[in-house]
Amino acid sequence: MSFYEKKILPKVLDLLCGSSPINYQRRKVVPKVSGNVLEIGIGSGLNLPHYNASNISKITALDPAEELTDIAKRRIYELDLNIDVMNCGAEEIPLKSKSFDSILVTYTLCSI
Repeated sequence: MSFYEKKILPKVLDLLCGSSPINYQRRKVVPKVSGNVLEIGIGSGLNLPHYNASNISKITALDPAEELTDIAKRRIYELDLNIDVMNCGAEEIPLKSKSFDSILVTYTLCSI
């Protein structure tokens, strides 16, 4: 993995995907999930501030990019949410079927 992919690209993606128009859409969708949530493609954790914590039992978040989930983990530290982050892709999710109440996928399908 190049220096660009490891150090620069994650910060650029975080900046671009955190723009006002995109956050406007996140504010409309993310608060609607509830219960035990699977978030596919947590990336740098830009959805995290938009969860309605009172409706969430637990969040299991997947992303294969460790560089992005490192940023997400810093955001998680600041929140009062029960979140497990797994560095894996969505092709084969190592979790039991039918174990989630909500599944959230935002701005991820371009890379799946």
